[in-house]
Parts: sequence; C-alpha cells; structure tokens
Amino acid sequence: MEGQNEQVEGQEQQEQQNDSVEESQGNENEEVVSKVGEEEKSLQDAQKALEEREAVVFNKEVEIALKEAGLSDFAEIINVKDAEELKATIGKINKIINARKINQSFKPDGNNKQVDKYAQAEKQGDVVGMIGHKLSGLFK
Repeated sequence: MEGQNEQVEGQEQQEQQNDSVEESQGNENEEVVSKVGEEEKSLQDAQKALEEREAVVFNKEVEIALKEAGLSDFAEIINVKDAEELKATIGKINKIINARKINQSFKPDGNNKQVDKYAQAEKQGDVVGMIGHKLSGLFK
C-alpha cells in the first residue's frame, strides 16, 4: 500500500506541477496577447498620424502648385487625390482661362478707319475738294 500511496502522491504532485505550469503559461500567453494588442493599437495610432501628415503635406503641395500656376484663386474648389490629377486639373484650368482671354481680347471691327477730307471728296467725285485738301497740306 505504501507503494501505491507514494505513486498516488507522485501523480498528485505531477498534476499540481502541470497545473502550475499551465497557469504560468496561460498568464504568459495573456501577457503576450495584451502586449501585442497594445503594440497593434500604437501602430494603428502611428499610421493614422502618418496619414494625417501625408494629407497635410499633399495639401501644401497643391497650394504651392496652384500659386506657381497663378491659380491660387481656385484653391478652394480644386479637390484632387494625387499629383497626376493635380497636373491634369491645372492644365485644364489654364486652357479654359487662355480661351477666355482670347475671346475677350480686342477684336477690331474694320469700320474704325479714319476718313479724311480727301477720301470723302473722292467718294463724292468732288475734284475741287480733293485739290483743296492737297493744297491745304502744303501751306500748314
């Protein structure tokens, strides 16, 4: 019986050791999981901060590009997502502005010619008026 008692006590001790090892491993696993969760949260926060900084930098790039192109008045209405789209938008706006400049520029009529007295006399067939105009130019 003593042998059996010793064997039972050995098994109980072994079970207690196994339980304590399992508890310590469980605690370690929980600690690792909590550390990983904290690190993941800090990485997510860092990634959000980085994305916000990238957005601020890109907005500054857009403002600078618009100022260089002379289109800073359009900064509020331009909403682009990348540099290629920004270049295309600036090109389109410049094209529209140039077309408007051409349309609004001076266009001579053709009716604005000054008619002198000689031309008027010539149209009317007034030879005396034509000669008078030519002679008046000589005596000024």
